[in-house]
Amino acid sequence: MIVLTILAAMLVGDGLAAAADPRSSGGRRGGRRGAAPGARSAEVAREEDDLVVVEDLRVSTTDGKELVHGVSFRIRRGEIVGVVGESGSGKSLTAMSLARLLADGLESSAAELRVGELDLRGRVPARELATSVALVYQDPGTTFSPALRMGSQLGEVLRTHRGLSRKEARERVLEGLRTVHLTDPERRLRQHPHELSGGMRQRAMIAAAMVNDPRLIIADEPTTALDVTVQAGILRELKRMNREAGTSMLFISHDIGVVEELCDRVLVMKDGEIVEELTWAQLAENDFQHPYTRKLVAATPRLDSPLNGPEDPDE
Repeated sequence: MIVLTILAAMLVGDGLAAAADPRSSGGRRGGRRGAAPGARSAEVAREEDDLVVVEDLRVSTTDGKELVHGVSFRIRRGEIVGVVGESGSGKSLTAMSLARLLADGLESSAAELRVGELDLRGRVPARELATSVALVYQDPGTTFSPALRMGSQLGEVLRTHRGLSRKEARERVLEGLRTVHLTDPERRLRQHPHELSGGMRQRAMIAAAMVNDPRLIIADEPTTALDVTVQAGILRELKRMNREAGTSMLFISHDIGVVEELCDRVLVMKDGEIVEELTWAQLAENDFQHPYTRKLVAATPRLDSPLNGPEDPDE
């Protein structure tokens, strides 16, 4: 009876994990087929609907080695665009060029690079950039300063660039923490980052991005370090923000299953280039052409897939 009870508990746990996993076929497609939220209702958008315009973006080292080769794409208002590819494909460099946060030793150039009316090719006022673009990083554990309490860090942009008082910033942050369903938000503001779990820190980072009312949120692999149940909750919060506030998003990931769960369109990057662009419907129906996209899909682990690998050894 003890053995049977343990086995039953394990099977129930595996079933719940499969249902919550955004990479599983049931969780991934069940809620998306049929009615399409947000930007998916409009098949053709006019140019004035484009919030982000990137034309011929190139990122190079200062010694002349080019890492991103002429990338071009657009993001409409209220649209979520995913960029997927393996490590070193150039997806994070592309995103950081939009945020003007390239590392030392790197430089970018583009025929056009803008968020709304904000031209990112020249000198950009810090306040305009901070209030137009928000970032959600991959590892919240290294984003927050361990020496400061969460309250002072989460309200910094509001105080510095929005001109809010400490009390006003605190109320805005509390509202944001409640929105992302972080438990006991008043207590969290008094705590240091190490006193919060990884999922709590990630929700706090999303709240900090949201309360600033940005026009674009860049999420750079925000769920990589989280388990599947927390990951599913974070993805739900991002979708809810997009649906309720109409915030455009650029979502960076190496996991094409997670991108399919969240995004309206997907850009597949390899070796610093966009090799394929897919709508959500094309990705959901496996309607893609490039061999690299097929390899990414084949490499995505799923609990409902057989343990043996693909029939084609090249995949």
